[in-house]
Amino acid sequence: MTKSTDSHDQPIGSYDIRPWGGEDMVFCWKGGLAMVNLPTMNLLSNLVRLKHVDADIFRTIRSDDQVGHEVSFRRNASGEVTHILYHGVE
Repeated sequence: MTKSTDSHDQPIGSYDIRPWGGEDMVFCWKGGLAMVNLPTMNLLSNLVRLKHVDADIFRTIRSDDQVGHEVSFRRNASGEVTHILYHGVE
């Protein structure tokens, strides 16, 4: 899962999640972060909001506003976000 943008501070960008799917796009949404799996025919129904927990660790926010599973981001030696991990899988 590699990131396609050059953001050093935020995990914003496109992450290749093969062989499990296409790609995950992480972006700013309503003052926080959100994620969507692409390709999709309905962006908003596929949108997952992310709640910041600590450093590069987030949790999904379910449709009932309860906290869901963990999503974390891995950085390289330069501090650039390079990978997205969820369910303990990179």
